[in-house]
Amino acid sequence: PVALPINSTPPNPASLHFMLTLSTNGDCNPLVINQPCNRGASTRIDVPGDSEIGAAQVGLNPVHAALLPDGGDVFVANQLEDTVSFYSPSGISPVATLSLPAGSGPVFVETKQNNAVYVANAGNNTVSVITTANNAVEDTIPVGPSPVALAEMPNGQKLYVANLGSGVSPVNGSVMSVNTVDDTVNPIIAPPAGSAWNAPTWIVARPDNARVYALDQGTGLVAAIDTSSDMVVGTATVGAGANFMVYNAAGNRLYITNPVAATLTILDASTEP
Repeated sequence: PVALPINSTPPNPASLHFMLTLSTNGDCNPLVINQPCNRGASTRIDVPGDSEIGAAQVGLNPVHAALLPDGGDVFVANQLEDTVSFYSPSGISPVATLSLPAGSGPVFVETKQNNAVYVANAGNNTVSVITTANNAVEDTIPVGPSPVALAEMPNGQKLYVANLGSGVSPVNGSVMSVNTVDDTVNPIIAPPAGSAWNAPTWIVARPDNARVYALDQGTGLVAAIDTSSDMVVGTATVGAGANFMVYNAAGNRLYITNPVAATLTILDASTEP
């Protein structure tokens, strides 16, 4: 008899039995003459035994990566050379490269589906849509100033964008959603009552598709957004400077780090913040 294990949905390393790491391999500024630039690397580490399997050479300053839900390919945003690298983590190589327009400055990659990958381009205020059937840019979506984080709903109906903003008043950040069926952009989501979107820096989606959570680094607020109406339905204060957030489905919790206050805040996501 042959037993075939059925893994839960990737990219949980507990189900895939491996994890992927990114390394810039040293400082690099391609605008500085005679300064050597080492290409970045994506390393596969198998969870059993914590053993390194191999490293894929990617582009200059890789900053974020996403794995297709079926585990077939990983896509890496290379910020300093305006490219996206992609390869199969099962074989590590070969690595292919997809070029984006000069000045794109890709910083974030996101997908909850196997046929499309979304790339946030902080340099030109767009989101690139890559089709995995031919690994080409199918569409370029204008969004807000400096998009730095994306969260696609698990059902694939909407993509939420956190736009950091320029940092120069009065150009603040914003949060918006994109309809993935036709790549149309919905109106900017109104900020929490009595506040404003200052510098949204992270966003995550809840597995039940009912909520996304946006973290504003400037105001220190976590905003719960109802995905059916794109309205803020609750907020929690985690302190200005908070810049990273992760959702844990097992405990239905949000974990938010704040390097300025040196704190870790845990929120119960089963109720509104």
